[in-house]
Amino acid sequence: MSFEIRAIDDIVGAMRANVALGIEHYEELVGDKATVKFDPHLDRYTQLESLNMLVSLGAYLDDQLVGYSVNILGPHMDSQHLLCAHNTMLFLAKAHRQGSLGVKLIRATSAACKARGAQYMLWRARPLTTLDKLLQRMGFDELEIVYSEVLT
Repeated sequence: MSFEIRAIDDIVGAMRANVALGIEHYEELVGDKATVKFDPHLDRYTQLESLNMLVSLGAYLDDQLVGYSVNILGPHMDSQHLLCAHNTMLFLAKAHRQGSLGVKLIRATSAACKARGAQYMLWRARPLTTLDKLLQRMGFDELEIVYSEVLT
């Protein structure tokens, strides 16, 4: 059993080829399924890739995708000189969360974003989850809390 973290050059192709992994992510993390449907905006991902604004990494067991990290690069809205990487998706299948693969994926993500010129990295995690605790243990600073409201 050999794990490898490597770039995903075609995120839409990876999403289409690994729908079950995306659904596992959705089922675990989306609370309000009546409002938030599983419906990735594939055209937008393609557009961000074509603009060189996407950094996508996959965690592979042999050649099977078992996790991913997807990040958008862009100038910070309040400090335009600062190139910021926003992690929009980070997921590792439950069957592969033991050990250090998650930490390796997070570190590889930071390194890949830095290599693309990012000076600042933003991560999102639900409070009190394993990811929240992991990011704290890794020394990341809590910046703010995000609240949601359904506007229907």
